[in-house]
Order: sequence, then C-alpha cells, then structure tokens
Amino acid sequence: MKKKLRFPSAMVILLGIIVLAVLLTWVVPGGEFGSHVDPQTGETVTTLEDFYFVDSQPVNPLEIPVRIVQAFMDSSTAAIVLTYLFMGGGVYILTDSGAFQAVMGWAVRKLRGNRLIMVAGFTTLFSLVNLVLSPHSFVAFVPFSILFARAIGYDAMVGVAMALLGGAVSFSTGALLATTVAAQTMVGLPIYSGASYRLLCMAVLLIPTILYIYRYGEQTRTGKRASLVADLERQEQGASAELPSEVHFHHILTMLLFVITIGLCIYGSAFRGWTNIHLSAAFLVLGIVVGLLHRHPLEEVLRMYLTGAKNMLSSAVLAGLAGAATAILSSGGIMYTIVYYASQVITAAPPVLYAPVMFTMHLIINTFIVSGGGQAAATMPIMAPIAKLCNLPMQSAVLCFNLGDGLGNYVLPYSNQLISYIEAGYISYGKWMRFLGKLFVIWVVLAWVLTAVSVFVWR
Repeated sequence: MKKKLRFPSAMVILLGIIVLAVLLTWVVPGGEFGSHVDPQTGETVTTLEDFYFVDSQPVNPLEIPVRIVQAFMDSSTAAIVLTYLFMGGGVYILTDSGAFQAVMGWAVRKLRGNRLIMVAGFTTLFSLVNLVLSPHSFVAFVPFSILFARAIGYDAMVGVAMALLGGAVSFSTGALLATTVAAQTMVGLPIYSGASYRLLCMAVLLIPTILYIYRYGEQTRTGKRASLVADLERQEQGASAELPSEVHFHHILTMLLFVITIGLCIYGSAFRGWTNIHLSAAFLVLGIVVGLLHRHPLEEVLRMYLTGAKNMLSSAVLAGLAGAATAILSSGGIMYTIVYYASQVITAAPPVLYAPVMFTMHLIINTFIVSGGGQAAATMPIMAPIAKLCNLPMQSAVLCFNLGDGLGNYVLPYSNQLISYIEAGYISYGKWMRFLGKLFVIWVVLAWVLTAVSVFVWR
C-alpha cells in the first residue's frame, strides 16, 4: 500500500530554509549602500546611486550548527524565546484557575449562540491589545482561544486564527507600534503621526478577516466542508467539554488582576519603553500571585509555572531557528543587494502605482528580512529618497513598509510570529496555508488599495 505523502513539520521546514539561506550567500553578490551630501539641502542622504557591490561573505555549511546556537544567544531572538517561556508559565497558572473558562462560559450564554458576534469580539480583542504589543507576546493564549472556538462548535484552526490574525491586522497597520516609531524617526516624521488613517486601515483589513474566519467556522460546523484539522479534533474530543456555568468571586478577582497586568503592559510599552523583559516579568508576578490567590502552596505554584514554560518550549525552539535563518542572510551581506534591485522596480513603475509597488517590494524584501526593526534599518534610508523622487508622501512610504513587513509574517514558515502560533495549536504549516491562502490574497489586494489611497490622504 502506498504511503500518503505528509507535509513536513515546521522544524524540518525551518532547517531546510536555513540550508537554503546558506546557499544564497554563495550565489547572491554582496552589496552596501554609501551616502552623499545633497548639494541643495546640505543633508547627508542615501540613494540608489550610492549602492556598490562588495565581496560576498558566503557562510560555510559546516557552520550551520554554530549559527543556530548563535541565533538563540542573539539578544532579539533570546528575548522572544524567553518571553514564550516566562509568559507560558504565567498563562498556565491562569488556565488552572478556571477564570478564563468561567468568563468564556458566561459570554457564550449571554450571547446565546451568536457566533458571528463571538468571533468578531474575540478577534477584535486580540487586535486591540496588539496595537502596542507584538503578536508574539500572546502565543501562550492560543490554548484559551482554541478552547473558546471549540466551545462554540468550531475547530482549533478557528482558535488559532482568532488569536493570530486579529493581532496580525493591527501589527501590519502599525498605528502605535515600535516598528512604526522607528521608521517614522528615520524619515523625520513625528512619532504616532498618521495614526488615524492607520486605524482606518486596520478596520478595513479586520472586517474581512473576521468574516473569513467565521465563514470557515460555519462551513465546518454545518458539514459543508471538512475541517482542515479533523484529525486533531478527533484526538482532542475531551477538550471540547462544556465551559463552567458559574462565575465565582475568585474568577472575577483573577480576571481583574489579568486586566490590570495587560493594562500595565500596554501603558509601559507605549510610554515607558517597556520591552519583552518587562512583559515577561509582569506575567511571572501575575502567575505567582494568581496561584497563591487560589490557595496553592508556593512550591506547587512554582512547579505549575515550570510546566507552563515547558509547554511553550517547542514554540521557543522554532522561534530560535527562525532567527537563525534571517541571521544567516544578514551575515552573508546579500540583504542590501536585494533592497537595491527591489528599489529599482519601484522607479520603473507608472506613477499611479508607486505606492502599491513599494508595498509589494517590502513584501518581497520581508522574505529575506523578517525582523521589522531590521527591515526598517535596511530599507527606509533607501525608500525615503525614492519616495521624494516619486513625489510620494513620507507617511505613505512608512505605511508601505508597515504592510509589507507585517502581512508577509503570516505566510512565511520562518516567521516566529506564525510558526510559534501554529505550533502552539498543533497545526501544520501546510494546513495553515490551505486555510489562509485566499485571505492573504484579499489582504494584498486591500493593501494595494489602501496604499494608493494614502497618497491622496497624506499629500
């Protein structure tokens, strides 16, 4: 009997991409951008004419194991990995308290089975909290989202989609995110400027996202199409048990502590420069306080915390491997070559398409520079002069960066924002792409329209 071909696991895909990244460093020539003084303004600027080729720095394939370990020790990747572990521990204790389950049960009863409102509310909630916080901060909440989806008759795919795609939309429009602040600072714009149009963009992307998730959920619930994760649902039949029917005082107190913690994280990130270190510390304290509130001995609380951290280990490892792939591309000296050729395409397009093409170029560049901060540093000094040359508003150039950097993260198998979520939901990359494919096309079309309209809004 012929064996059915299986789509490779996320870890196998990431290892393959790391090998491909190493091969690219041997094929793609290295490049750098210089700068010059603009004779009219006296400012130091960077343009396409300042690009020059340099000797490539190919990565020795024998160094791959070392590069992987180095990626885990890199400060940005290590921060994400440790965030998964620390927040995983805190969220596990919250799960054990039963507070989320009780509140979900209350919401389901109050809404009397109106699944569209429930999907819209849950997805929008993740979108709002990700206005300031990056989506990878909430990977540990995927089990809650899946529990909620199953409670209203849907599958784990809906659970992962509500948590991930709600945050994806707000992250990709970047109204209040640190990556937007970085890009705006580089091109001389006031921070948080243009936020009103970015929020409108978020709403325009969020509405079809909610309807897409809801439509899939209804089709699988009513049997009009097979669930993409039917095998997983059969294995987890016990996980679809009914939610608690009563909300007790200790549930309310636990949720109050949770809301206060989220509020502090949002305030700290927006106004106090908090990073993943502070967010992790906040959830460390929250988990211990909630455990003690529910009268668990301290030793048991700490043991529960370690169990929660262990549950997030696979997502943390995948985040580290994703960081290794992008680090290899960076060290190979080929990123600026890619930026150079992508930028030439923009200036070759008709003027009416400058903004949509710039977005598309950022989307392509994002396949090589997944880090938002890294892409801003590599591209904005080049895209800013191109925007001036093409008479594009600088806000439009930043929005093109936001959308290109953001939306691609949810289809790239080495994006830690994607891979950690689907791993937490035990969903393969192949099944995720079968789910997301059509929605991603809708996102891209809407992004073309939104970037084109932004030229008239900000001109």
